[in-house]
Amino acid sequence: MGSDLSVSAEELGPVERAALGLSQELPARATAALEDTDEAGRALTAGQLSSGQALLLLSDRWRGRVAALGRDCERIAGHLGMTAATHAALEGDLQGRIARTAAALDGAGPDPGLLTLFGLVPPEGPAGPGEA
Repeated sequence: MGSDLSVSAEELGPVERAALGLSQELPARATAALEDTDEAGRALTAGQLSSGQALLLLSDRWRGRVAALGRDCERIAGHLGMTAATHAALEGDLQGRIARTAAALDGAGPDPGLLTLFGLVPPEGPAGPGEA
């Protein structure tokens, strides 16, 4: 019992669109509260509270993580689109090569010399009907 590991462009398309959508929506949605967070951090810092610096550091790191995740989503979307297109082109090329090779070999029989060389038939040829 084998597994089918193939994935079609129809299956990759929704994942590609979702990754692209997330990369576009993420910055606004994930950073909506950062302005207030920064303001609170500055106010706490001005009030001599160490939690203010921690809040500003958290805000800065969060911005970096959101930017990295957005880039990753863009990269995933681009890769999925490229993968589907590349695989479709390679599949078409491979099918064409197989068809051309099959047409070129149409009617061609095995080379008795090569068969003998590799020990696949005795040198005098295969036994005919009624021969043992």
